[in-house]
Amino acid sequence: MKIMPSIPKALEPVTEDFLRRTALSRAGEGDLCGVSVSHLTLTEENLSGMALRHAEMTACRFIGCDLSGADWADARFQRCDFSGCNLSNASLRRCIFTDCKGVGLQCIDGAALEIVLENCLLDDSNIVSCAVRKAVVSRCRLRQARVAECTLGKLELEQLDCTRATIFHTPLNGLDFTDVILDGLVANPETLQGILVTRDQAADLAPLLGLRVAP
Repeated sequence: MKIMPSIPKALEPVTEDFLRRTALSRAGEGDLCGVSVSHLTLTEENLSGMALRHAEMTACRFIGCDLSGADWADARFQRCDFSGCNLSNASLRRCIFTDCKGVGLQCIDGAALEIVLENCLLDDSNIVSCAVRKAVVSRCRLRQARVAECTLGKLELEQLDCTRATIFHTPLNGLDFTDVILDGLVANPETLQGILVTRDQAADLAPLLGLRVAP
């Protein structure tokens, strides 16, 4: 699956003016369109409702920031840190996240369409009541992440570590988990129906389905 954000080659650097431009965006007086932001660090800032279009962020740190209601489309994020951020009610479309971090990130009632996560660290993240369609998730770690009551469609999963993750009431039917580490996974039986796994994975998951495997 190829996902290609529409990002112009020439972008306007706005790192020093980021907060002012974001405030205007939140006030409905424009958005961050055709911009680049790099090496910016913000802690516990209220950035709710931030609109970002045809843009790129590199080596930015948003630690514990409120990004609820974010509206991002056609954007690329490289080496950015969203640890502890609130992305509830966010809308992401045609976004690529590479070498990013989101430990303890929270997203409730969010929506993502055509996104790529590459080599991202999302341990202890909390993803609830979100809709994700057309996504590529590759070489990512989601240890002890919690996923509940989500709707997923057309996901490509490659080299994921979901050790001790919890997945509840999130149908995974038809998804290929053969390249996913599922050690210590906690899930309800309905969630696991119809997934593709290896023989070894099937033996590990059997107790969750109420099955006993003969030696």
